[in-house]
Formats: sequence, structure tokens, C-alpha cells
Amino acid sequence: MSIVLILSVGLVSCTDESSQKKASEIQVDKHGSVVIDMKIKHLSGFDLLETTKLVYDSNGKLAKNVTTCDSLPTMGLVKDTLIVTKNGEDKDTVVIHPKDYQIFITVSK
Repeated sequence: MSIVLILSVGLVSCTDESSQKKASEIQVDKHGSVVIDMKIKHLSGFDLLETTKLVYDSNGKLAKNVTTCDSLPTMGLVKDTLIVTKNGEDKDTVVIHPKDYQIFITVSK
């Protein structure tokens, strides 16, 4: 049985709608596949919500659909300096935002 893994990570601070559309348009072999859609959303305050959706296909049909949600603690804040040009004048702007988690997935057969 071949396993197909599609990982769509949508972090609120760096969401790219065009790349999400491309991931959803990928043709998946419905005769034996697992599709994983994982998202991390910044909630109000310093909490994060991690949502994982698993779609199992077997013999051309949907076999199972599982969605789990869990809260994650924030890892603190990051201070970035941006250079903003306004009226031909450069100005440094400091932006403070939550750190993003790195996501690693191991696939075994």
C-alpha cells in the first residue's frame, strides 16, 4: 500500500492563500492514501490552537475522517525591525509578534 502525505501548514502570521490552493488541488490516489492537513492558529492572548485533520482513503472511497484540536503554549515574542518607506523617507518600524512553531512529521511504512 502506498502512502501519500500532503502537509498543509497554515500559520496565521505567514499564510499564503495561493500555496494552500495548490495543496488542495493535488490529485490523491484514493486507493490507499492518508492526507494530513495541519494548522496552527494564534488565539487571543498567548495561546495557540493546533488542528489536525486526517483523511483516510481506501479502495477509491473515504474510509475515515478524523479531526483533532489541541491548545499549545506560546513560545514567547519575537521583535523584528522593518524598514518602511513613506514619502521617500525610510523609517525603522519595530514589530512584535509571537514565535511560530516548527513542524516536523515522520512517515513510516
